[in-house]
Amino acid sequence: MPANFTESALRHFQDAGRLWDSARVHNADHLAGLCAECALKSILIGLGHVALEPTGRLVPRETQVHIDKLWAQFPAYLVGPRGARYLAGLPERNPFSDWRVEQRYDADIDLDARQARRHIRAARGAMKALEQARHRGDAQ
Repeated sequence: MPANFTESALRHFQDAGRLWDSARVHNADHLAGLCAECALKSILIGLGHVALEPTGRLVPRETQVHIDKLWAQFPAYLVGPRGARYLAGLPERNPFSDWRVEQRYDADIDLDARQARRHIRAARGAMKALEQARHRGDAQ
């Protein structure tokens, strides 16, 4: 089955919210990062700046990264007014610079609530951008 970044972003966002509401902060935080990553990749594909191969790999190769790196790359792909509109609601500084995909292997430790809230807010912003892109036909 081919990758579907839009549907993945929606699923991760909904699950992150449920986990957050259940005080499962560690996993909510992790899914917030995955949600934001999928949302941004869906927009890049929809705008034609990134291609999705039948294998599920993204082209160019530099976009085969997780949100801690992708957030910083995202603005460079959104040149011109069509793409720039999706930056408006997103923080300029990378809110995921301290997020790592490897955290899925961490013990269930206390996570800084401020850090997790920042990630959840940023994921919410990415989802708003994705919703706008879907409405305009600029999403995968």
